[in-house]
Amino acid sequence: MIQATNGNFFGTTSYDGAHPNFGTVFAITPTGNLTTLHNFDSTDGSYPYAGLVQATNGVFYGATFAGGSSSACELGCGTVFSLSVGLGPL
Repeated sequence: MIQATNGNFFGTTSYDGAHPNFGTVFAITPTGNLTTLHNFDSTDGSYPYAGLVQATNGVFYGATFAGGSSSACELGCGTVFSLSVGLGPL
């Protein structure tokens, strides 16, 4: 997990979510309130890994192991994704 500029912690899960075992992006407040921000559905990636980074524009970036639109790989070749939650630039 990383602590973002708003003080909340952000991270990914490689499994679980609304779609069976494709993973999520989540936020946790310092007081422990958990919010799921995104459920991967394989078309936009699956099995996120390596955590998130927050760029200077305030947007989070990450990568998935599988999923995506490529037919070159049996499970998809993975994706690089971005997620904006409305945080301003650093």
